[in-house]
Order: sequence, then C-alpha cells, then structure tokens
Amino acid sequence: MNKQVNAVLTIIAGTIGVGFLALPYSIHKFGTWGGVIVLVIVGFLTLVTNFTYSDIITSDKGNRQIPGYTKKYLGSLPAHIITVIIIFGSLGILLAYGLISGSALKVILSSVGIRLSAQFLGLVFVVICILVMRYGMQMIAKVSSWAVVALIYAMVILIIVSLPNASFSNTSNLDFSQFSLVFGVSVFAMYSAGTVPVIDEIIGYNRQKYRKVVLAATLSILVIYIVFSLTLSLSFGSDLTSELVDSFKSELKFASWVLSILTLLATFTSFILVANNIKEVLNYDYKVKNRVCIFLILAVLIWALILNISDFETLVSTVGNLSLALQSLAIFAIWFKSRQSKNLLYKILVAGSGAILVLSIILQI
Repeated sequence: MNKQVNAVLTIIAGTIGVGFLALPYSIHKFGTWGGVIVLVIVGFLTLVTNFTYSDIITSDKGNRQIPGYTKKYLGSLPAHIITVIIIFGSLGILLAYGLISGSALKVILSSVGIRLSAQFLGLVFVVICILVMRYGMQMIAKVSSWAVVALIYAMVILIIVSLPNASFSNTSNLDFSQFSLVFGVSVFAMYSAGTVPVIDEIIGYNRQKYRKVVLAATLSILVIYIVFSLTLSLSFGSDLTSELVDSFKSELKFASWVLSILTLLATFTSFILVANNIKEVLNYDYKVKNRVCIFLILAVLIWALILNISDFETLVSTVGNLSLALQSLAIFAIWFKSRQSKNLLYKILVAGSGAILVLSIILQI
C-alpha cells in the first residue's frame, strides 16, 4: 500500500469514533441545513488545526505530543495546565463511551428478553474495559484498527437502510439556541490532532506530504459525516435520538442491533486505548503508580455514571467545546511561538480560527 494512502487511513481510523452517533441528532436540533454548514465550518477549523500541528511536527522533528510541545515552546506551567485539560477531556470521552455502550448493550439484551438499565450496563462495560486494559493491551492494540473499520461499515449500512425513508419534509428549521450543541458535537467528531503526530512514522517529516495527507484525511472524514448526518436527519427527523442506537422503529430494528454490536466493538477498543493514554500520562509525567492510576480512572467514571452527571449529547458537546477546543488553541499558540510561517494571510487565518474556538468556549460556559 502507498505510504501516503496508509497515512490517510491512519488519521481516518484515529478520528472516527462514537462522536458521529450524536451528529445527526445535533444537526437536526440546530436545523438540518444550518447544521451541515456548522459541520463544514468545524471541518475547516480542523484542517487549520491539523495544518498548524503538522508544521510544528515537521519543523521540530521531536517525538512529542501536545503537552511536550507546550512545555518546549510555552513553558512548564502551560504544559501542566494543558495536561490537566487533556486528562479531563479524556475522562469525558471515556464517560461518553460508557453512556453509549450502556445503551447499545440495552438494545442487544432487550432483543433476547433481558431488560436492564442502560446506566447499570454502562457500569458493567466500564469495569470490564478497565480489567482488560490491565491485562490485555497487546491484544487491543492489534484489533483497534479493525474495530474502526467495523464502525465505518456500520455507517455505510445505516446510510443504505435509511435512504429509502429520506424526505425533505423532515428538514428542520434553524434554532440558534442549539448552536453550542451542534458545534461541540462537530468538534468532538472531527477532532484528529491526537492522531496527526503518529503518521511521521509512515511518511517521515516532509511538510508537503504531511499537508497532503492531512488534507485528504480531513476532507474524507468531512464528506463521510455530511452524507451520514444528512441522510439520517432527512430519514428520521424528530424521531432521532442523541445516542442513535434506539432511533430505529420496529421495521428497522435489525439495523439498530447491528449498529449496537459494531458500536460496542469500536468503543471497547477505543475506551481501553484512551484509558491507557491517561494512565501513561499520570504514570510517566507525574510518577503515579499504575494501580493508583487505574483506581482513579475507574472511581471517577463509576461515580459519574451512578450520579448520572450528563446525557450523551451534552457530554460530547461539552468535551468538544471545552477540552478539544482548548487543545486546538494550545496548538495555535505553539505555532505562533515557534514562528512557523511569515505569511501574514495564513497568520490571520490561524488567529481567526482561534477566535471562533474562543467564542465557542464562551458560549459553552
């Protein structure tokens, strides 16, 4: 396989996750066509973020992630702050995985007559994932990419089964009070900066190749999301739910069941990888023992699920508008500090993108 194609697929696989499940709902809540426009704007912001990040990576040629670059260019205190932001954002992602997996398990088990609450099943899912993370990381690393492929197949299946029901009569009107929701969910679904540093192992540090790969991957993800969200919004209309797995009526229950299984597969591997990243940050950067790391992650998630801290769409939107937006702002700050470009127009473009993200944070707060 061509190295650049492999790099594009790597970014796509590292980006598509459960955030896409909330996209059709959030877009329909804001307004079908307006929601698509917001998704396109977020796709553009993602492209600017990834371009600036790729500039930093290809110039520095260091094996670092966002906290490492922050420490080098902005200092130790900002690095500690961004690390805390990343950890809390990652915990929010894990909680979202727990919520959606509980709903998916409920759909699957109810089809065989077992009726348990999604909240309880989410707790079971979290505990099992933590145990597997403790003892089976090598296996998870091998199957994670296949799990993402399965999730993409699920999207294709949903588009195919939903198209016959698509109707412009299901188009929703603009509701600007839902802007923060659709913007945050879109940021959550599109965010791919965590994967961008990985592709240097595939294509090296050639800036032009890096940018071509980032452009191809970001546009591919955006097109997939637009087709998926628009199809489901026009097919289900007001029947859409934020978790999607329970949006299907009786005649399409098989699609709900297939989606639930594939969602579980993807969230299972993604959960373990994200949780392991948190553990490694606490372990290597702050010398917290492995057992203590695992206990802290498990305790936070269990209490969050028991107390029912947030619903799926609100949680995804909040993580997108706060943690992920702040990480993009950190990338922009590093880019300016490291003086990556003398092009005034591009500097204005990066600054403008940062201003939009700041506005989204203010609106969320």
